[in-house]
Amino acid sequence: MPKSGQRSYTVPAMLLIIVVLATLIVILLTRLLVYQQASHTEEGKRLANRYNYCQMLASELNAYAEDLLASRTAADRLPAMQKVGVFQPASGECSLLLYDAQVRSGADKDHALEPISLALRKLGDTLPKLGVHDGPLTEQETRTLQAIRDGSARMAEILKGYRLPTSDQNYRQMASGGAWVDLAKQALDQLQRIAGAL
Repeated sequence: MPKSGQRSYTVPAMLLIIVVLATLIVILLTRLLVYQQASHTEEGKRLANRYNYCQMLASELNAYAEDLLASRTAADRLPAMQKVGVFQPASGECSLLLYDAQVRSGADKDHALEPISLALRKLGDTLPKLGVHDGPLTEQETRTLQAIRDGSARMAEILKGYRLPTSDQNYRQMASGGAWVDLAKQALDQLQRIAGAL
């Protein structure tokens, strides 16, 4: 038993330890939340950039088909054929967005990229071969370009249904899913229709 004049320091020491531990826990949780928020913001920015590439792909496919359909000679088609160069970078980024939309919708990760790659590969193989000759386009080329033009116009219209985020909060919302997933799936369906018409 302590003597009547002595105090026990056990309770104040325990209270001090509890306060220090609680402060450390709050600091660590705050840092974790800030890190997660920054991570979601960056993911949203990546998704928005890829969504923008999908919009660009649809727009460029449409412009490419329109320009080739309007051309009469091989020389007229040269400026339009330069647009094929945009296809590779845009299709690569767009395919990642379409894959992400597929996975978020419950598709198997191992097989979600397959239909996307198949459609883009078919487009990539077909586009450089269209109109590479003298004279007017053949009937088959005209039908193919009309299918590309109409399908890419529908794809662009579908993708316009989502307004790209401009603030960190909206980037985080995009990272958590939302309306863009369904629109990206519809755009993939349209892309597969275009590839099926080739």
